[in-house]
Formats: sequence, C-alpha cells, structure tokens
Amino acid sequence: MSTHGGESGQWRRYRHAAGVVVPALLVVLALWLWGRTPSSSSLAADGPRPATPVADRSATPFPTVPPVGAAPVTPSSTPAAAPTATPTATPSTTASEPDGTGGTGGTGGTGDAGGTGLGAGRSEPGIRLDATTATDGAVTVTERVRLVSAVDVLRLAVPNLTAGGPAFAAARPGVRDLRVTVGGRDVPLAASGADGLQLVALPASTTAYELRYVLTGATVRSVPSRPGRALTGLAPLSRPEAGTPVVVATTGSAVLNLTCPLLADAEDVTCSDGIRGRMTVRAPLPDDAALVVLQVELAGSG
Repeated sequence: MSTHGGESGQWRRYRHAAGVVVPALLVVLALWLWGRTPSSSSLAADGPRPATPVADRSATPFPTVPPVGAAPVTPSSTPAAAPTATPTATPSTTASEPDGTGGTGGTGGTGDAGGTGLGAGRSEPGIRLDATTATDGAVTVTERVRLVSAVDVLRLAVPNLTAGGPAFAAARPGVRDLRVTVGGRDVPLAASGADGLQLVALPASTTAYELRYVLTGATVRSVPSRPGRALTGLAPLSRPEAGTPVVVATTGSAVLNLTCPLLADAEDVTCSDGIRGRMTVRAPLPDDAALVVLQVELAGSG
C-alpha cells in the first residue's frame, strides 16, 4: 500500500509540473509567433512595394569571346546618345496683300507700307501719285486724294517745275486727257486739258476723289549727260488744305532714280526706295516740298 501511495504522489507531482510548464511554453510560442507577424499599422505605413523590374534580356548583348591572343573587349556601359532631330523650318505661306497697283505693300514696292505713312491718299489722308513714264517721256498719272474734311469744289493747278533746278527753267508743263471721278463716277469737266488753275464743282461733298491724266512738257533733256538721259518733274495737281502729305510712286523701267530737291536736309534729297521699274519715295513729302524729279532713260539711248 505504501508503494502504491508513493507512486500516486509522484504522478501527481508530474502532472502538476506539466500543468505549469506546458501553458508557459504555449505562451512563449504565442509571443514568438506574434513578434514574427507584421502589424496592420506597419503594412499601412509601408504601403505596397513596387515590383522589382525584370531586366530586358533582349537589350543585353551576349558576351563576345575575343580571339586567342587578342585583348579582351569590354562593352561600354554607357549607351550611345540618339541623334537629335533638327526641326525643318516651315516656309511662310502668307502671301503679300496686293495694293491695287500691281505690287505689294512694303519697302521696295509701290504699295502701302503699314506704319510708315505711305498709305496717304488711299488708307490715310493725303495725296498719292502713281506715275508711269514711257521711254518717249510721256507721263501717265493716277492721283488719289483722301481728305480730312469734305469739299464740294476741287482746286487743280498744273505744277510749277522751276524749283526742280536750272534744267526746268524753260519747261512748260501741261495736262491732257484729264478725268475726275468720285465714288467711281465721272465728274463733268469744262475742259479735259489745262495749263493753269482749274476749279471743278462736284455734284456732292466728298472726302475722296481720283484724277487720271497725262502730264506733258515735264520731261527735259539732262545736260551734260549721256544721250537719252532726261529729267521729269512731278508734283500733284490737287491743291487741298495745307499740311496734306504726298506720296509719289513710279513704275516703268525708264525711271532710274528719284530725287526730292525741295527737302531741307541734303541727306533726304536722294529720296528713292525700291528697284528700277518700281520706285517710291522713302517717306511722305510735305505739301510745300512735294516736287519729285525722276531721272529717266528715253528711247534711243542705247
């Protein structure tokens, strides 16, 4: 009985020890597992991690085995820069606006040049003379006038060319085939020619009108000079209010150069702009200095 009782007491002690040790081990295991598992806050802070890019094997060159005795070839780790494409300049497709006289506006032509005042008589107040000089010395003129204030009577006068220089001392300019139009309609005239002052009554007041005529007796031989060279004096017929600017433009290969002898500054006397066949004054002329001398080459000059 004593032996059985001793064994029972020993078994109870084992069971007691196991009841203490096993729970302790389970607690330790649970703590270890809890430490190994990432918390939800840690996952939220770190966020999703980007995937590791996989190297493009197609872009990786195979190693090159050098020939026996040759120095090993080390491929460059820096890729060659791609050539930079140079953009091709696109030519402008904007065409110059025709000015109504067969040319285009701007320097070197006979059209209006924006901002330079060369629109006088057309888009701005003033007088514009478009003259074509033939090789026989005849000058066909279109004179466009635009005024600030309306008028019902036009004062027209053949210009006095003597201020153009000694060569014009004996000049006797005149006008033939005169036409006056307002709004595209002809105005009746007492005579189509004139060699002095002429008053033209208009059917109604206007601020714009146009004259067409042939200027005669205004071309004189240039002496001394080579044969065929001559000078032509040109000034407007219209006599509007003082201060009206004047623009002169010429066409025809007979015209070689333009001068403005009445301008005060000597540097401005040679006042031509453009090329042979299409010339104009560089800037509008004051009405009291609106005399232009054309250097022309007549037929038979060789």
